[in-house]
This record gives sequence, structure tokens and C-alpha cells, in this order.
Amino acid sequence: MFAKAIILFLILTTFQCHGEFVIPEVTLEAYEPKGFRASIPALNGIQMFAFHGNINKPISQVDPGEYSQDYTSPTGNTWSYFNKDLKLKAGDVIHYWVFIQFLKLGYRKDNQVWNVTELVQLKNSSCETSPTTVRGRSVICKNSIIFEENFNGEGIDTKKWLIEQYIPTYTSLDYEFVSYQNDPTVCFLNDNKLFIKPKYAQSEAEVNGELDFRNRCTRKTDEECYKKREIYFIIPPVTSGRLVSDFRFKYGKVEIRAKLPAGDWIYPQMYLEQVNDPKKKIWIGYARGNNKLLANNQEDIGGNLLFGGPVLDPEEPHRSQYLKSTRNSKPFTSQMHTLVVLWDEDHISLQLNGIEYGKIDKRTMQEVNFADNDMVRLVLGVGVGGVNDFPDDFRSGTNVKPWRNKDNKQVKNFFTARSEWGKTWSGDNCALQVDYIKVWAL
Repeated sequence: MFAKAIILFLILTTFQCHGEFVIPEVTLEAYEPKGFRASIPALNGIQMFAFHGNINKPISQVDPGEYSQDYTSPTGNTWSYFNKDLKLKAGDVIHYWVFIQFLKLGYRKDNQVWNVTELVQLKNSSCETSPTTVRGRSVICKNSIIFEENFNGEGIDTKKWLIEQYIPTYTSLDYEFVSYQNDPTVCFLNDNKLFIKPKYAQSEAEVNGELDFRNRCTRKTDEECYKKREIYFIIPPVTSGRLVSDFRFKYGKVEIRAKLPAGDWIYPQMYLEQVNDPKKKIWIGYARGNNKLLANNQEDIGGNLLFGGPVLDPEEPHRSQYLKSTRNSKPFTSQMHTLVVLWDEDHISLQLNGIEYGKIDKRTMQEVNFADNDMVRLVLGVGVGGVNDFPDDFRSGTNVKPWRNKDNKQVKNFFTARSEWGKTWSGDNCALQVDYIKVWAL
């Protein structure tokens, strides 16, 4: 067998450099409950297609692979390798190479890797079409899983997630007092969970000088990618993280199991963000990190109060116009909770640990007015401070909020009070911790 593989390798190596033909992109699909396909278009002139692959282990140029087949005729309009019994799961990695004979000359594509991110329904299986739409997919079956993330790799999967790097302070509508960075001490995996753990500057020297992301910024404007201290406009004093999914969809059931971050003036960013208009969001779960946050009349809007629902404007009074809420005897930051958003054309249902606590009805959905072609993406992050999340004059314990939202010195005043709020940021407890995410079609 090994000798045959060597001969095949020598033949294919001889063939691969001839002509101007370029091998078409290989389309790979993993099916539920089982099945796998690798295919290319049936272009005129192709006379043979061969697929050779391994699951979760590399494949060399001379390795025939655990799963392989050579084909001398196409199926319909594709050349296709299909294994109906291969059972894959999200997180599996296919290592493969392909060989194509085109007009009697051979071409191969080596060292290919494909990550299984989702399982799809076979088009010719019993499939009732879902109203859910997913970018890049033409057929979605009802109740099928369209996205799954278990955070069980060695690091954050950058094929699934963009790790943001930019400066929202002084530029964004929320004005959070952070810089979002691709920092492995801030955004990391541990014990099969995602952690986004903010950290703050310890000294004045750290908020002086400049912060320059211009060679690695994920935003477009200079103001979002570069900041130099000017008078009391200091460098953002907190380093935090924000992940945005490559996955985009419209309508579905989103389930996230997570522990929200605890600590004064911290809040989670866990929402569906409209791609074409990022001001429009559907909050999956939001609770302020302050254990108690009291108004003068003793109203408590701290960590015992959970919010979810659509947000159309970052500023009040419209910010909370459509939000629903539920109160708990303990802060939502104290343990893991399962949060669900069920979103269709006519309503949004919000669930906590299997119990519905809020519903957006059809009339309100018409007011919310997400346009027919608007898709959303998942956002996971941790914000700190800002001008929209914490009302003026509220007290956290005995400490009054140390900045005012309309004051030009708000970032500096927040940082100056770090001896008060910093002691409430305790280890991993100040991190957003996400166990898993699943998204189903309706």
C-alpha cells in the first residue's frame, strides 16, 4: 500500500505544474445526524476527481487518508465525494488533499484544512424549510442547529470570531472607558469556557503617552485606532475584549450559558447586533456588575436586575423603551445562567433558565422595524463605565458614581477613583464567562 502511495505521489507531483488550470474551490459540508461531502463544480474538461482526508490529524502528500475515493464521472453538476456514515461534530478538523485530472493533465491541492463549525441538513432528506436565513446557505431546515460554539479548542477560533482591536472612548455612542484589544490575558479559553476579563491601569503613567493600533486596528477611522493624551483626555484606563461572530443570520433561537461579570461599573455586552446598523441590537442578557446600585429613592438597578430585548438607540429614553426585565434574589453575576432569545418575524421571547420573563409582541415588532434583509451577528464583550449605562448620582455601596455623563473629565474622574471601584474587581469574577452558544433555526 505504501509503495502504491509513493508511485501515486510521484505521478501527481509530475502533473501538478502543467497548464493554466486552477483547481476550483472545494466545498465541504458536515451533515446531521451524520454524513460528509466534499465537492467541486463539474467544469468542462475535468476527467477525474479524487478526495483524500483524515479527521483530526494531519495528512501528508503520500498519505492516502482514512477517507478517500477516486471518481471518473461527475454526479449532476458536481464532482463529489460523499460518505453517508461519517459522523462529525462541531470542532472536528478535516485535513485533506484533492487531485483533479483536467484535459489529461494532473493537478493537486495539498495541505488543506477545514474546521467543522456547524452541521447542516441534507438537501434531499426530509427537510421542512425554515423561515431562518443564514449568510452563505441556501437551504435551512426547521429546528436544525445553525451555529454552535463550545470553546473547547486551544484558543479562540478566529475563523468564527473577530477579536476586536480599537478605541471606543471619545468616539462611540456608548463612550465606554476601555480599549478593546487582542490580549491573551483578557480574552482567553480556560476549562472549556470563554473568559473576557478586563484589567485596569495601576498608575498615572499608564494613561499618559499614546495608544496606537493603526497597524492592527479592526476599525477604519484614525480616532478609533490611535489616541494620544491631551490635557485631561487620558488614554482609556481599562483594557477589555470584544468578539464579533463571522456567523450571520436572521430569525432563530439563541441559547447562551454564561456568568455575567461582577465589579463596580462593569457590564456585559452579549447581544445580537444588526450588521447594517450596529445601533440596533437584541440584548440576550444584561446586568450591571455593581452588587447594588442605588438611587436617592433606594431604587436598585444593580446586579439583581436582568434586562433583555431590542435596543434601537443607545441613549435614553429610547434605550430602554422595549427592554424587558426580571429581578432575582441574588446578583446574576454570582453564577452561570442559561439565557435564551427566540426571535421571529412577529415576536421576541426572552427566557431565563427555561422560564419566559418577557415577550415583545407583533405590534411592538412593527415599531422595532428590523428591515426584511437585515441580518445580525453575535457580540460578546465587556464594557466599563461610559455615558449610557450608569445614571448620574447613583451609589454603589457608600460610593457615589465618580463621574458625570456630560462632563468632559468623565474618564479621568473615573480613573482617579480606582481605589474605590478597583477593589470590587475580584479575580475571574470580573470576567464574562461563556460556557456555550447554540443557535437553532425556527
